[in-house]
Amino acid sequence: MKILLIEDSKFSQKVAAKMLSQVFPDAELILADNGVTGYERFQQIRPDVIVTDLLMPRMSGQELIKKIRQSDSYVLIFALTADVQQSTQEGLVQYHIAAFINKPLNQEKLALVQAIVEKRFHDA
Repeated sequence: MKILLIEDSKFSQKVAAKMLSQVFPDAELILADNGVTGYERFQQIRPDVIVTDLLMPRMSGQELIKKIRQSDSYVLIFALTADVQQSTQEGLVQYHIAAFINKPLNQEKLALVQAIVEKRFHDA
């Protein structure tokens, strides 16, 4: 399994990468620090799972998700964000986000990600 983590904060990226690696030890974890790089990596590697921040420079997470969904309706996308506004979530519902995860990522939120990923790949 390939997981693409897109996060512009180096600290948040490091923490999330460590947590994801612990839960998915056999996964290949690919990192990107903005939406443009994240989209390029998405096109190159075609990950199974994407965990993306929404508030990023160069290309926002919202723009990134829209672009990804134009070519891939199946990849699991988790929006990891400090933006808890209902309007943000409502604006992305049409793009079939697997889950909105409020920052900071913790064990409880990671368990939700794990459950959704395991269900997808168990049912596939």
